[in-house]
Amino acid sequence: PRNEDIAEKLLLEMSHLSKTENFPSVPDTTTFNHVISCWASSRRKNGPQRAEEILWHMESRFLQNLTTVAPNEMSYSKVVHSWARSKYPFRLKKAMRVLDSMKQ
Repeated sequence: PRNEDIAEKLLLEMSHLSKTENFPSVPDTTTFNHVISCWASSRRKNGPQRAEEILWHMESRFLQNLTTVAPNEMSYSKVVHSWARSKYPFRLKKAMRVLDSMKQ
């Protein structure tokens, strides 16, 4: 497994444990941003998509009043940058969608 796979797996495991057990460490914005950064900086074809999916998951948690997980400028900029440097044909449209979400 690559670093981004391991980072995402740990994030999911932390999220699960924090809901089901008396786990002292709850994933916060910094935790999510590190995983987004791993995917955004990977050279994998699906890197931008995975980074964006984690951002949307982060937004979803924020909307559920999990205040330790609030997307910030770094969250969005990592995803936008990842789309901008990808070879995906609709990369600009994807990047603009993320920017529009940041404005809301």
